[in-house]
Amino acid sequence: MQHHYFLAGILLLAACGGSTESDLGSTQPAAAGSAGASGGGGNNTGGNAGANPAGSGGSTGAGGGPSGAGGEDAGSGGSIAGIGGSTAGEAGSGGMGPAGSSGWSGTSGQSGAGQGGNGGQPQDCAPPADPTKAAVCLILTPEAMDFVEDDPQLDGEGILFVAAYDMPLPDNDEGPQDDTPPIASTVYPPQPSSGAALVSLGALPTIRLDGLPSKVYLRALFFDNLEALEKGNISWGVWFGGQDLNKGLTPNLPIDEQSLPIGKGTTRSMPLTALRRLEVTVKLASTTQPVDDGSGPFRWFAFAQQGVQEKTPLLGLSSERCLSLPANPAPVVRGLVVGSGDRFILGSLNDFNLPDPLAQGSILNATFAPGQVSIVGGKISLGPQEYRKAHSIDLSLVVPLSGPPKPPSYTCP
Repeated sequence: MQHHYFLAGILLLAACGGSTESDLGSTQPAAAGSAGASGGGGNNTGGNAGANPAGSGGSTGAGGGPSGAGGEDAGSGGSIAGIGGSTAGEAGSGGMGPAGSSGWSGTSGQSGAGQGGNGGQPQDCAPPADPTKAAVCLILTPEAMDFVEDDPQLDGEGILFVAAYDMPLPDNDEGPQDDTPPIASTVYPPQPSSGAALVSLGALPTIRLDGLPSKVYLRALFFDNLEALEKGNISWGVWFGGQDLNKGLTPNLPIDEQSLPIGKGTTRSMPLTALRRLEVTVKLASTTQPVDDGSGPFRWFAFAQQGVQEKTPLLGLSSERCLSLPANPAPVVRGLVVGSGDRFILGSLNDFNLPDPLAQGSILNATFAPGQVSIVGGKISLGPQEYRKAHSIDLSLVVPLSGPPKPPSYTCP
């Protein structure tokens, strides 16, 4: 029965993690740290001030304006309010960094009629302040979506973070250095000392970054789901730009490379892709008998095809949650899914809480065939603008025991 476990490689990539809404990745743009001084304002129209990470307030930037106030829960990931600083032209841009680490300063704004800071949609992108560097003006284009007005995590109102890196894998968990700081970053809208200022996805301004090399890697994150921002993780209600999520939700997904002419300002368009919310009701099929007690960690995974092989791209996943089945009412497990069209949901209850999500005793909605897993009853169809979806699956297949001894019994705490 060893061919049953060929899929474990890609599932384990997604399954290693805690109980956050999703473990696709981790980010904390408003990171905890000590106070920082605001950056200098741009000439004429005023540009971006440097970021103040969460902590005590920093000094004001050139051009005046209050400094950033300390964030809440500094030292445990920072807070939205820990982004501060303002100039006469516009409020300072926030740092971007991993949870628990210090934020990084934004670049100073540049002169140029109508081109300073983040305001407006420029006809032309002004040249960089340093003629040996490059500048970019990003026009962000979110995919069309039906927002949920009565759900603040899916209403299209949130906070935007944009960062430029000198490498495609700044978050490389397997490289010699992870969580590499950006060479330039900004936040929009500027954040007050308490609470959060929000912007609609349909009203995003052109974002300017200056002082860049000729080869750069640009990434944008828009947090519609502010709970994901506060927790420092990636979840549904987060929008990505600069990374092709349709290639699959894999660790260390590279940021797309951009080539910029030195001494010039370049306008570029960047699509934003939504992580949509999927709610899966989980049931145990009436004829299914667990080999343990039907209690253990559960996750679901989404694919674009019914027959899943080892290299099939992963296009959605849920948090890990301990379930005891059968249950009344049936539990609902939320997660994220990318893109529209047909998706096939594979659920797995790890009855013995073993390292392999397809280990002996696991209960799935699937059948096995040589070289692939065939998902049963997990098909959904997402409309192009469908931001949330609900579905139900019945777990019907129990992976046979591989032989004595039987693994120790496990029950959810």
